[in-house]
Amino acid sequence: MSDKKSVLFHLRNHLGVAVLGKISPIFAIFIYTRFMSPNDYGIVNLYSSYLILLSIILVLNMHTAIGRYIYSKDIDYSKFVSMTIIVVTGLSILSIIPLIFYLESFSQLLSLPKNVTLLMVLISYGTILESIFMQILISREKSSLLFKINGIKAVSLAIISIVLLIIFDKKQYLAIILADLFVYTIFSIYILKFIWKDIHLVFDKQYLRLMAIYSIPLIPYMLSLTLLSQSDRILINYYHDKSQTGLYSLAYNAGILLGMVMTAVLNAINPSYYRNMNDKNYSKVLDDSNAIFYIAIVLTLCIILFGTDVISLVVSPKYADSFIIIPLIALGGLCSALFQIWVRAFAYVNKTYIISLISVVVTIFNIGLNLLLIPEYGYKVAALTTFISYLAMALICMLSFKYYLKIFDVNITKQLIYISLLGIIYLFFSRIDLNIYLTVSLKLIILILFFFHFKKKIMCLFESNQLSI
Repeated sequence: MSDKKSVLFHLRNHLGVAVLGKISPIFAIFIYTRFMSPNDYGIVNLYSSYLILLSIILVLNMHTAIGRYIYSKDIDYSKFVSMTIIVVTGLSILSIIPLIFYLESFSQLLSLPKNVTLLMVLISYGTILESIFMQILISREKSSLLFKINGIKAVSLAIISIVLLIIFDKKQYLAIILADLFVYTIFSIYILKFIWKDIHLVFDKQYLRLMAIYSIPLIPYMLSLTLLSQSDRILINYYHDKSQTGLYSLAYNAGILLGMVMTAVLNAINPSYYRNMNDKNYSKVLDDSNAIFYIAIVLTLCIILFGTDVISLVVSPKYADSFIIIPLIALGGLCSALFQIWVRAFAYVNKTYIISLISVVVTIFNIGLNLLLIPEYGYKVAALTTFISYLAMALICMLSFKYYLKIFDVNITKQLIYISLLGIIYLFFSRIDLNIYLTVSLKLIILILFFFHFKKKIMCLFESNQLSI
């Protein structure tokens, strides 16, 4: 019997999952930074950056195909899951062995201690299994179970990290990484046990071909998207030091918190999105896409208006120099959300090479800007290059959707007006020095006006989507 739940129910759970999934960056902002120096914090963020890249490279991105084909009626679920686990496990073993043998050279290349590099390689398999597990539960609309499991994982990770931070007097970055190793090991065992009943020793060339056709063209996209969000930290570390890397990472993690909410919204809507696309109910897809963007606008405005003030209350003063760039990074996050909203269509029609092409072009542009500006202007300019790059990515994606896919029309000018308006608000409050009471009052008025302007448009997303669990 199908128990009907609204999208708000799933959104609550997926938002919880997104927050729990970002527990390390959140704790890094509010708690870990009180234990760690900017140098140690910089190492942790470099490790996190490389971990994402490694998880893609080790298995040729093959694990991502399950997020697309699990919705297909022509796919044997059990066989496809089995093939995915077998392929990613085999590729992981083949990839990890040479990395371990050349550990010292690999560590020098990444500018990380050898022990961190070794642990990162081992942890990467756990992150791959986690991605597969999440896609399975999302497709089945088991958001409650996903939230509960991630809650246990996140709380365990936080407790172990804090205990180890207290124990470690030096090299406190190891506390976070060792906690990751322990938790991902236990979590991986649970995942394999959970899906074991669906795993069979099978090999299907057709399914392997489908996985390769979808996933391999996406490798440049996955790597580019990761580089786009992480290359600034890598270059800041190269041209300056880990202290500046830590300062920038703090501001970036605070400004990009919007991404957690958008991930939750997109995951909650994902099954409905595929159903509407299959049924060619494009008006509903357009309304939902616009509503998601309006949510992103309101959240970005909150960060622009109050983000710096809130962060200054809870974060150690030794990071205060970086607070000023938080709103600009939030604007970049808004553009990233806009890209994620519209790029889904290219994955739906299996034109993943277009996604990769867009991301590669923008990433090259971003790295070029960073190489040009970071050496001379320091870490703060990376916030500007991040915003410009994500804006370019969103624009190219929407233009490609409008003039190449031509599924339905999208009002690009309207999206740009809203982004520009938020930019003007950011510049106004960053340049004008007003009385604190007048400033707070004006900010609240602006936020209320935006909220009521979008209220009805946003609520239609929750009122009209009925999802089964």
